Amino acid sequence: PYTKNGVLVNAIYISRPGDTLESISQKIYGMDRSDELRSVNGHLARRDLVVGDKVYYNSPQRPNDNSQILTFYEDM
Repeated sequence: PYTKNGVLVNAIYISRPGDTLESISQKIYGMDRSDELRSVNGHLARRDLVVGDKVYYNSPQRPNDNSQILTFYEDM
């Protein structure tokens, strides 16, 4: 885990067909926090997602866990 732009990054989502940062944000947080995802994932701020892109984020299940990075499915 690491901190980027003030956000503890401790989880990763692998994009699938049809995903957008907005839809991924809905899956993770239940609301649109796509701006936060863009700030943490600078490589995605200037282009659209492609299948297999890694989207790093702060897990709502483990917001303060700085011991490991888990995938979205492991975290859920």
